[in-house]
Amino acid sequence: MSRIIAAARLHLLLKNNVITMTLIVLPIAYAVQLGILTWLQVQGEEMSGEITVGGVYGAVIGALAVSAAMAGAYGVPHALSLSYSRRVTLAGIVLVFLASALTAGLLVAAVIGLEELTDTFGTGQSMLAISYFMEPAGIFGLGLVLIAATMFSMMNGLLVPMLYRLLGMVRTLIVYGLFGLALLVTGAGLTVYGGWGAVGQWLVDQNALTWTVWLTLGTLVVTGANWLTIRRLPAA
Repeated sequence: MSRIIAAARLHLLLKNNVITMTLIVLPIAYAVQLGILTWLQVQGEEMSGEITVGGVYGAVIGALAVSAAMAGAYGVPHALSLSYSRRVTLAGIVLVFLASALTAGLLVAAVIGLEELTDTFGTGQSMLAISYFMEPAGIFGLGLVLIAATMFSMMNGLLVPMLYRLLGMVRTLIVYGLFGLALLVTGAGLTVYGGWGAVGQWLVDQNALTWTVWLTLGTLVVTGANWLTIRRLPAA
């Protein structure tokens, strides 16, 4: 376990590591979106109901995915050059990613609680509390979805540079091209056979807990792909 913690610390040495990115990006994105909302209200725009600003979530998850890709491009080769095993290296990265995802989830839960106390700083509109993800577990459920989505995005971000290092640009593009083609074929099949209605109903039937399960399963699959990839990476 001590080796895993030591490997994890390698990814926290830089100032722009995944945890500090969470602490920096979320407040900045939230402040920008709150400023836009306030400006619209000052301009007399009519707004009613819940105003959910997905840009905050997109900014946080996107920034962490990029940080994860940086870990794959630079952190993994550095760890391997220091004679950390591939198992320990990947376990250390997963530990850091999980800490970052938990930080994001806790921050969002805290901000939502602050919104409820201050009526979203006097704007009267919800910024982060997405009703769809607030059932059936409230803030806790939304936090779980964010943690799961962040882990899924970061593990995908980690995979890309390692695949590139293992396969080269052309074969990596072929892999993702085939994946994109599979999605297009699936979409075409749904269109031809009128399956989009069932897909829409399935989406409506989901909640925070089921999305957490699906995203966690996806994370496990991508983690397996990361393990198969890192096992074949050269040490230098």
